[in-house]
Amino acid sequence: MGVRDISDDYQPYLNAKFEMIQDLKVPGRKAKLYEQMYVRTMFFEKCESLNIDGKVYDISNGAMVDMWNCKEACVGIYNMLESGTMDMECTFETYTAWKKDLLKACKEWDKLYVKHIKAIYPEMNGIHM
Repeated sequence: MGVRDISDDYQPYLNAKFEMIQDLKVPGRKAKLYEQMYVRTMFFEKCESLNIDGKVYDISNGAMVDMWNCKEACVGIYNMLESGTMDMECTFETYTAWKKDLLKACKEWDKLYVKHIKAIYPEMNGIHM
């Protein structure tokens, strides 16, 4: 859940996630698209400072909390869809409750994504640059 930078191309996954959230008509959706340049700043290690090429960068407590919450929401949706985790498998009997949990997770992800772009992305992108 923590790396210095995301080097793989996750844009196809983010595009598929955005399409799914659109198709599900998740209420309260604000993002126009999910972009890797914003998501990559969510996956820094959880630490108070980073030493990159001999230079120490301090990370604010607010940024650490935001990054962790964003990562957890992003990975949580993937895990829920991939392996049927979160409290239940999606079966005929549990579909309604499962879909409700999925919608809740998607709504939370979208809210955190938009908040991250506005508040934390500038700080973390400064470290990337």
